[in-house]
Amino acid sequence: MENNKVLSIIIPTYNMSKYINRCLDSLLIKDLDKLEVLVVIDGSKDDSSEKAHVYQDKYPGSFRVIDKENGNYGSCINRGLKELTGRFVKVLDADDWYDTAELNKLVCVLDSMDTDVDMVLTHYQVCDANGTNQPVRISDKWTFGKKYNIQDMFADREFFRLAMHMVLYRSELFKEFAYFQTEGISYTDIEWVFKPIYYVTNVVFSNTDIYRYFVGREGQTMDPAVRLRSLTHEWKSLTSMLEFNEKNTNIKDNVVDYTQFRINIRLMNIYIDSLIHMDDKSFENFKLKEIDDFLKINYPSVYESVASYDVRGNLINSWRNSGKRYSGFVRSVIGTAMNCYSKMKA
Repeated sequence: MENNKVLSIIIPTYNMSKYINRCLDSLLIKDLDKLEVLVVIDGSKDDSSEKAHVYQDKYPGSFRVIDKENGNYGSCINRGLKELTGRFVKVLDADDWYDTAELNKLVCVLDSMDTDVDMVLTHYQVCDANGTNQPVRISDKWTFGKKYNIQDMFADREFFRLAMHMVLYRSELFKEFAYFQTEGISYTDIEWVFKPIYYVTNVVFSNTDIYRYFVGREGQTMDPAVRLRSLTHEWKSLTSMLEFNEKNTNIKDNVVDYTQFRINIRLMNIYIDSLIHMDDKSFENFKLKEIDDFLKINYPSVYESVASYDVRGNLINSWRNSGKRYSGFVRSVIGTAMNCYSKMKA
């Protein structure tokens, strides 16, 4: 039988019983027969799998549950990519959801889209537990529905802030290169908007507002208390990005500007969080100096670049030149500098 799936949605799921119904209900569109939903259960210890199987039983032509051993976020993406059948693929976290009407609209758009379109970008919204939504919209400088060469995107700084919530890809793209999202750790979603970019040829902007990104729940990886314990994960993901960049830089002209920006942003998280909290007990096993030395020896251009990146680069330089752990001083400087920087950018 001919496959009619237009869009495959991969949903990494670990202990999401509280949110999984909201997530899956949001996918019950009018044109459900054109949708493939892969709920990848990452060794959950709650009843997430049981709840997901209810949808599989009720909508067997569109929902499929994949139960696997725990391997963290990236392992779910990797597994989903191996098993999907849709023309396009998008990722949805199990504590987030889609706007149902906008999703149906997007599926219709994708169904009529040229088969060679590699990447499609949509609007999204950041939502909190209080019901406040913050829209994140594609720049109106781009014409919706028009196909642009990826090289044009590298000249647009707004494109550099690409988020996984707005991105979907042509599925066959992942058969054209060896994509592997780092497994066993969190904070790997940035790889979804980093590695495939080297192989994207064209981009289409869709005037659809799909993703609802839920922030503020307890235990979320963006929770500051959790992030302080996870810098080692960020560093492991970054090393994967650095290695991939080194092997693939020559594939496209101008890609270096985009990739350098994404690497710098990730490094900023690591450096600044470490400098602010370098005397906290939770950081005793996180060796920023070793990371700094590693970059200096193995990736000297990245080492130099991160220290010249806005006001935060000056703070990194100050730390490098001091050779000491002036954590109290650094906290004060960072607090003052970042407050001024935020006002300047506002």
